[in-house]
Amino acid sequence: SDVYKRQHIMWAQSQSNIFMQVRFSHRFDSPGCINLRNVNVDIKSESIAIGARCREQHIDFDIDLGLFRGIVQSSSYYNQESVGRIFVNLTKSSSEIWPRLTENKTLDKNIKIWWEMKKYYEEDMERFASVLEAEEDRKEEEKDAKRRERKAQIKEKKQPWYVRLWKRITSFFL
Repeated sequence: SDVYKRQHIMWAQSQSNIFMQVRFSHRFDSPGCINLRNVNVDIKSESIAIGARCREQHIDFDIDLGLFRGIVQSSSYYNQESVGRIFVNLTKSSSEIWPRLTENKTLDKNIKIWWEMKKYYEEDMERFASVLEAEEDRKEEEKDAKRRERKAQIKEKKQPWYVRLWKRITSFFL
């Protein structure tokens, strides 16, 4: 049997909760597994692990996510839904909007934002959108700063050797 490390996850948030819909399928655009067996959900204070087996396709699904911040295990829960889906509600340990679901900063193509939840948590999802926008602006500013730095380094290298030497000597005494 094949083992998939990542299911397809849609996630949204309010100020106090994280909502996840996990779909067990081999592709994002395909229907979920109808016959899920051995479903195991382990919610910890800083991570969530989900495992299941698709009986008809002989596929094992396994996910282990380190979360961006801590959660309250006792009030977090999950429900198995139809067509190979699980709904997870995680209670945040502190009331805040997270910029991402996981502790890992790299983008996972199988984790998408669940914008349809905006109709239920409009104000919080608007805040979430502005946090994402600010994060994008920060990343763009970092890229611009790196470009400016590279240009300055290239310009510095194009100067004659005696000009570069003079700059080093004068910077030493200043």
